[in-house]
Amino acid sequence: MLPENAPKPDDSVGELLVSYKATEGAARYFCKMCGAHMFFQRLETEAWQIATGVLEKVDGFVTFERHIYVEDTVDGGFSDWLPTITGRPLERWAIESSDNDEPLLDGHASKRPESSKANKAQGKLHAHCQCGGVEMYIARPSARSSDITASWPDVLHHFDTGDASMHENETWWLRANKQKFLGGCCTCDSCRLAVGFEVVQWAFIPVNDIALDAEGKKPFKPDFGTLRMYRSSEGTRRRFCGTCGATVFWESDTRPDLIDVAVGLLDAPEGVRAEQWLEWTTERVSFREDAVGRAEELVSWLEKGLAEWGKKVQDRDGPPEEVKNQQQR
Repeated sequence: MLPENAPKPDDSVGELLVSYKATEGAARYFCKMCGAHMFFQRLETEAWQIATGVLEKVDGFVTFERHIYVEDTVDGGFSDWLPTITGRPLERWAIESSDNDEPLLDGHASKRPESSKANKAQGKLHAHCQCGGVEMYIARPSARSSDITASWPDVLHHFDTGDASMHENETWWLRANKQKFLGGCCTCDSCRLAVGFEVVQWAFIPVNDIALDAEGKKPFKPDFGTLRMYRSSEGTRRRFCGTCGATVFWESDTRPDLIDVAVGLLDAPEGVRAEQWLEWTTERVSFREDAVGRAEELVSWLEKGLAEWGKKVQDRDGPPEEVKNQQQR
């Protein structure tokens, strides 16, 4: 929460920030240049909240207490990956915490309502931002999904080890016997500052598996709808919705045929983790070294939670792709 005497973020609307009315009672404020979410305002109380990713430090400064709106995730989402921090269990609330809410300790909602567009997707995964200005459809992996090359991402092999270039010919983005795409968490400073939060979830999708209509007649192009582009580093582009601020893509000149899609856009009926479409890597958090000295506590507990969740998934579904590959070698 912002102190009462702090400068109000709405003073910068139009010049630096874009305001988006997310609900009848709340508005979001994001940077018009890079898309980073900065503030959240309760319109009735005029209370302001700040996105923690834009802070220079959270360890010892911010106290994480609970996950809210867990019911909206259907499958538990991020709350299953970070059940505790500093050994203290985080509360789970079905909706936003208030004096009248009952905590959601175990279990999640049984069904996620599908939109009419999702129902018309015909075996494709519908993806869209909150305002609907950006939408697309993702096809299941097929032979064409393997017809590209890309060096391995940091979420699988640390860049500094030199392992990435050794595996350029492997289709690491295809998992579960090439029936799913890879999903992973990134905690790099670039993602944090461009999004406004410490952790960003990405799905690695070949561009030829993405279409702009359910029938697949409109092929993917990197600039469509309400997308805006920001060059966060040399050879790298990020795209976000210019209306609602939703993070959408991360692109690199080093792998133009493979794009990172923000998982929050996916309209999977089974839940926000889209486990029927994605296999999540739980062995590593990408660029976790960037969290040292700033959010080390948060990311360390996320790593522990991911590892524990990964063991549960392995007991349920069998070893993930990277473990199978190691066993075969």
